[in-house]
Amino acid sequence: MHTHVFEGAATANETHLHYYSGTSSTAPNTAMHTHYMKGYTTFNDGHRHRFSLKTGPEVEVKGGHIHYYSAATDMENNHVHRFRGYTSIS
Repeated sequence: MHTHVFEGAATANETHLHYYSGTSSTAPNTAMHTHYMKGYTTFNDGHRHRFSLKTGPEVEVKGGHIHYYSAATDMENNHVHRFRGYTSIS
């Protein structure tokens, strides 16, 4: 079983952006596994956004594997932010 760390900045929208970070759900060390990621962005411009997503399957890299993710935050103040990236190596 293992987890991954993730962090980044969401797209700018409504003249501001938000940052996010966290640790993925635990998953077994099996082929084609995925993780769930959820949390809240930083508080900017008087609000924050919730996010929840499922990563893609593992991508083998030197030293272990990573996962690609891409999603949009929940709507808050009539807008969303998009974000994508790769998890840490595990």
